[in-house]
This record gives sequence, C-alpha cells and structure tokens, in this order.
Amino acid sequence: MNNYGYTVLDDAGKRSQGIIEAENRTIAYENLKSQGMIILELREKNSNLFLNFLKAKRKDNKNQKSQFYRQGAILMRAGLPINQVVGLMETGNYIGGSLKEKLSGGNSLANAMSACGRLYSSQEIAMVEAGEFGGNLEWVFLSLAQSFEKRDKLRQSFKMAMMYPLFLSILSLCSLTFIILGVLPVVLGVFGDLSLDLPWPTRILITISNTPAERLGAVFAIMVLLVMGIIAIRRSHTWGRIMDRILLRLPFWGRLWLMKDLGVLLGTLAMLLDSGIVIDKAMANCAPLCTNVFLGDSFLEMGERLFRGNSLQSCMKDELYPEVIRSMIAAGEGSGELGTMLHYGSEYCLDEAEKGVHIIETMAEPVIVAFLGIVIGFIVISIVWPMLELMTAYF
Repeated sequence: MNNYGYTVLDDAGKRSQGIIEAENRTIAYENLKSQGMIILELREKNSNLFLNFLKAKRKDNKNQKSQFYRQGAILMRAGLPINQVVGLMETGNYIGGSLKEKLSGGNSLANAMSACGRLYSSQEIAMVEAGEFGGNLEWVFLSLAQSFEKRDKLRQSFKMAMMYPLFLSILSLCSLTFIILGVLPVVLGVFGDLSLDLPWPTRILITISNTPAERLGAVFAIMVLLVMGIIAIRRSHTWGRIMDRILLRLPFWGRLWLMKDLGVLLGTLAMLLDSGIVIDKAMANCAPLCTNVFLGDSFLEMGERLFRGNSLQSCMKDELYPEVIRSMIAAGEGSGELGTMLHYGSEYCLDEAEKGVHIIETMAEPVIVAFLGIVIGFIVISIVWPMLELMTAYF
C-alpha cells in the first residue's frame, strides 16, 4: 500500500487536505471521486517525491502537450480508437506516463491520465473525462491544444519581457562596480594626495570607492537573505496570500499580473463550461492555474458562492476584477452565452497583458540607458570638477 497526499473540495465547496492509502494512484483517485470530492491535487507521499517531481517536469517539458493534444485530435478525426491514438503518440515521444499500458487494463483515458502522477493537471483530466462522457473528445483535445499554445506563448513573452531588463540591469551593475571599485580608486587617489577642499560629488564618490569589501559582502548577504525570505513567504499559503494581494495593488505590475492570470483563468473556465462541467466545479479546477495565491483563493471562494446559488457576476463584485469583465459576464449570464463571453473576456485580458509586455520591452532599454547616463554623468562631474578647480587656481 502506498500513501497519497490529496487536496480536495467537498460538496459544500470546503477545501481540505489529507493522506489516503491505496495500491496505486488510480485507486486513490477513484476512492476520492466516489466520495463526491473535487480533486485539486493528488501526489504520492514518499522519500523520492522531489525526484519524482523533477522527473515529471522534465517529461512535461520534453513532450509538448500542445503537440500531443493536436496530433491526437487529428488521429481521432481519422477514425482511430483512443488506445491506438495514445500508442502512436507514445511512439512519437510526445507524452510520457505509459498511457497505453494503463488503458489496456480497461481504464478510461481520464483515469489513466490521473494515474500518471503530476504529468497531467486536474483541468486536463476533468475536460477529458467530460469529453469521454459526452462523446466530444476530439473537440476537447483541440481546445486543450489551443489553450496550451496560448499559455506557452504568453509565458514565453513574459519570460522575455522580464529577462531582458534583468540582463541589462545585471550587465550595467557589473560594469559600474568594476568602474567604481577598480578604476576610480586609482584616479581619485591623485586628489587625495592634494590638499584640496574637494567638492561634494567627489567626496561621495571617494567614499563609495573606498567601501571595504566586508561591507559589500554584507550587503550582498542581506540581499540574498531578502530573496530567500520572499521565497519562504510565497511558499506559506497565509503569508503568500497577503503578499500577493499587496502585489496585485501595484499600479502597473499588479494589473499586468492580474491580466495574465485572469486571461488564463477565464479561457480555461470557458473551455470547462463548453465541455459540460458545472460552473462551481469548473471554478475549483481553474483555481490551481493561478500563479497569484490571492487570486486563486478568490476563485475558490467564488466557486463556493456559486454552489450556494449566486450568479458569477455577483460573485465578482470585488474591485479586483475589471469593470469590463464584470459587464461581459453579466451580459453572458443574461443572454445564456456565458461561455462565449468568457472567451471574449479571456481575449481582452490576454490582449491587455500583451500590451503591458510590449510596454516593458519598449521602455526597459531607454530607462536603463537613462539611469546609466545619470550615474556616468555623476562620475564624470565628480572627476572633472576638482580638475577645473586646480586649473583655475594654477592660472
């Protein structure tokens, strides 16, 4: 018997965690599902958990899910049964987890995916299960392929938008450190040997260049501890929620983060609703997609209120959500086209996020260059000023 840690939502929408014993992950999944639980996470509890996680991540990166779902939809359109589709995809190294072997035991595709550990998310499993039940598995595969392609494109855009300013900043900082600590002490040492009343920019520069290495090491250590502290806070659900809520209130970065997460959430919610999943369970399945803890908890709380009979628009009265999104959802609930309006809302949020990324890419270089210009200008003034005073005194 193996132990599996789980995170679930019960019929009342209450979130709970625990450990269940079962022979394998499929049986554990079925036992929880038979109790009417919405399974958010199910993982094996063993000493190799970290290695298993890395292994799953490597498989997830190596075998692109968008290719798997798109190619699978094409093969199903050609009339091939699902076990042959999975066999061909595994032969092409698109996926991992030995799905064909698990399907041969009489399991459904959703159960086979749930037995593959963390390779497949709860959203994928829920949509595949609904697709098998409704007979529209090909449409589900196409929708998942499009979703992964959009999310991957957005993720890559954000990575590039964040890495470019970071690279320029690190390169600039290294250059300035070399100039201030390696070059300036030689130049400024000449002024120290002269009995001059040095101007204040030069005195500041001399103080910085003469900073002991121990103090610089202490500053670096403090920065490392600060980063580690932020990571530790993010890992704590309670403190991470507070921190993420504060970050969402930031003028530019907060809205950018909100639009990115909200675009993914609304698009996934629309797909889940279109595949036949009830809205409160769909909300619970969407919540783990949030990179922001506060926004994810907000979606879970909305799912609980929806379960009690409230409308989605009334559940989104928090000022966190843009007015245009609330208006779209209200129109969709009134016209019976909620899925369509959610798709429109997702496109709106993703467009806003892409605009924010474009602003970062456009403004990062000028801002960093301007900062470097100010610093270098200060260094030049600090050196030239006393030289001009010397020349004036001499003549």
